[in-house]
Amino acid sequence: MLTSRMVEVFRVVILNGSMSEAASALHISQPAVSRLIRDLETEIGFRLFERRNGRIYPNDDALVFYEEVHSAYIGLNRISQAAEQIRTNQTGALRIACLPAIGLSIMPQIIADFRKQFPQVLISFKVVRSETAVQLVSSLQCDIGIVEASFSALSAKEGPTYNFESVCILPPGHRLIEKETIQPEDLENEMFISLDPDSKTRSHIDALFEAANISRSMQIETPMTNMACSLTLENCGISIVDPMTAAVFAKQGLVSRPFKPKATFSIRTLTSQHTTRKPIIDIFCEALFRSISPFI
Repeated sequence: MLTSRMVEVFRVVILNGSMSEAASALHISQPAVSRLIRDLETEIGFRLFERRNGRIYPNDDALVFYEEVHSAYIGLNRISQAAEQIRTNQTGALRIACLPAIGLSIMPQIIADFRKQFPQVLISFKVVRSETAVQLVSSLQCDIGIVEASFSALSAKEGPTYNFESVCILPPGHRLIEKETIQPEDLENEMFISLDPDSKTRSHIDALFEAANISRSMQIETPMTNMACSLTLENCGISIVDPMTAAVFAKQGLVSRPFKPKATFSIRTLTSQHTTRKPIIDIFCEALFRSISPFI
């Protein structure tokens, strides 16, 4: 019967060019190698080596046979690599749904760093509103949802809540750049770029100005903080946004200052409770925390 040991010995003999070298590589005796080669030739029905001047040489049949053996070993090696990748969480797929404030600011860098460690993982990344991310996680269409902390679902497991202090963003040269901290009274009648009315962050910011009895000129609304930053750079007004988005646009000259009283922006992760939790989900959530921790 043809055995894997016979094939392994044949392969090592070919690679080393002699039975003595093969014996050394395999940590067995040379007679054992010779016996296994003879058994292999008997099993397959043809000779594999010719002996000349005290050395062995593979014949044409041996070279053809070796090509098949080599292909088989490549296949086995790939299977072994796949098993190792699965064992160390380096393969599979990760589906992420993320609110724009994170998805359009630091998430691309998080994914880039994550792929350096896990290049075989297929990543599907959607930038959506928080309510949509909740639906995608609840329906098992996404593995991770990154949402405003006020959103939750019975079918989703909630991760830790991360709180950020929003900042006031200003275009280059604005009169308020000299101030270390911006307060509501500094923005009296200032052209202000607001988030959409159904945004929880918008509601919180509006409440702060109402409490201070300060009026702003609110003629522009946008659902996304990155658009608020772009509009601010174009001198369309000023705004209050999360610090991650502001940091991205600082490279283009956007200026940000702390805003008091605090306008807190909070996020959390959601994962489904109705599916086996992939270890790679936890690894990605750890990478997310490392990236946002400087802003907390």
